[in-house]
Amino acid sequence: MELSQNMVDQIMNLTGVINEAFIQMQKQVEAERYDETIMLLENAMKGIESLQKAVLPMAAQVPENKFNDSTRQLMSEVGGFLESYHQKKADEMEMQMTDQVIPAFQVWKEEVETVMGGMKEWM
Repeated sequence: MELSQNMVDQIMNLTGVINEAFIQMQKQVEAERYDETIMLLENAMKGIESLQKAVLPMAAQVPENKFNDSTRQLMSEVGGFLESYHQKKADEMEMQMTDQVIPAFQVWKEEVETVMGGMKEWM
């Protein structure tokens, strides 16, 4: 896959948009607007899935990255959050979003940035 600066910029822009979605999700959870949170989460996860497909082949070329591990951890934390939502455990949802989902997303985002930084050396 030939990597261009435009592709790197698009990937980084999308991570920023998804980051903003997580900030909004936190606000929605705090306001006990759980259905809106889930809609935002679904959209964010579609973006993450698209990025994962784009970044995964590149991650294999960048030594010492933890992209796969961070992706699995993020998916696990989101799964736990969704389970709480479906079980109507509102008291756990805010804690999970703050202490688990958002930190897992931040680690994942940093790994995307690591891979993109490593790929810039190949351009």
